[in-house]
Amino acid sequence: MVPALCQDCLRVWEFVDWETAMQATCTCGGQICSCPKCYRRIQSLHARRWEAAQLGLPNGVVLLGWNAYDGAQFTDLRREPLKHD
Repeated sequence: MVPALCQDCLRVWEFVDWETAMQATCTCGGQICSCPKCYRRIQSLHARRWEAAQLGLPNGVVLLGWNAYDGAQFTDLRREPLKHD
């Protein structure tokens, strides 16, 4: 089995081969990838190493919880500047 990672929700999928994984789409609509970098991200998620840089998350996005079946729960701490009239 080939593990693959959804690029949006971080849900882990398993496929019989690499080609099938690279053509699949997650139920959330995100692209699924089984490249070596995504495999390392899966390993980090399982080991609970949830640093944004390790997972490729933008600065200010924090992973609150994760499991392989449901994916991730995020919070976005980025602040948008106030718009003035």
